[in-house]
Amino acid sequence: MIGGIYTYDNKDADAIGKEILEELEIRMKKKTDNK
Repeated sequence: MIGGIYTYDNKDADAIGKEILEELEIRMKKKTDNK
């Protein structure tokens, strides 16, 4: 489980998850733009 180290409450976990997803989306967009 990614982020299993974090033991914050659900709201914090959701926020962290969203930040990670947004970061991944940005990186994927950059990769596709470079092609």
